[in-house]
Amino acid sequence: MLAQVAYSPRKRSALGWIQSLDLKNSKRQATSAQTALSGDLDVLKRTVTSEVNQASEYRRTTTEALSRMTGQMNGFATKSEVKQDIDGLTQTFAKNEGRRAELLSKL
Repeated sequence: MLAQVAYSPRKRSALGWIQSLDLKNSKRQATSAQTALSGDLDVLKRTVTSEVNQASEYRRTTTEALSRMTGQMNGFATKSEVKQDIDGLTQTFAKNEGRRAELLSKL
């Protein structure tokens, strides 16, 4: 059987006062933590906003640069077009070489 502790009115009053102090300290600590977190959240919001703005600016300037380069490239052949032309010329030279050999053999 558990022994029950009897508190005198004076002890109850002291215990209530201690609990009241403990509650006030807890509230103070919670308020302080909330204030700190709120400040951290504001810093985080500003950082995210800044990063988003920088990314948007980068995207805008990159798009402008690509547009400018594309405009400057008008009239120039692409790599694949150049390769196709080279392949076509190589085939033409090979055919002509065969014809040349054929003509020379007839002489």
